[in-house]
Amino acid sequence: MCRPESVHSGRKESTTELRNGSPNIQRDQKEQKSTKDAATTEKQRLKKVLKDMDAYKLSLTGLVLIICSFIFQLIGLASPYWISFEYQGIKVHSGLWKTCATIKLIDKVECFDFESVSDWFKAVRATSIMGFISL
Repeated sequence: MCRPESVHSGRKESTTELRNGSPNIQRDQKEQKSTKDAATTEKQRLKKVLKDMDAYKLSLTGLVLIICSFIFQLIGLASPYWISFEYQGIKVHSGLWKTCATIKLIDKVECFDFESVSDWFKAVRATSIMGFISL
């Protein structure tokens, strides 16, 4: 009994080769699979690099925010400008530690420390100091 053979690109292939796939097709499939694996590996590597880059950006953003909060907390803790108002030609500004008054008529500034403060004001001072220390 004769085997049926087909002619493909000048080469004879048996039906068993056609059934299992020709060596060229198998090689092409292997190359496609290895190309897909390489692409998948490349995508995974790229995702990891982007994830690491996002972590770096997040860390850098956190550092910048901590530095800014440190500066603002220091200014707020030391500044005598928590509250300011003007009454009958006298401009007054006050902070956590002292109060200053400017008399416009004679253009003189007087500052003085608080001698006695209420408990809630002591609590504000304490929490402000604890916030500064925690930075």
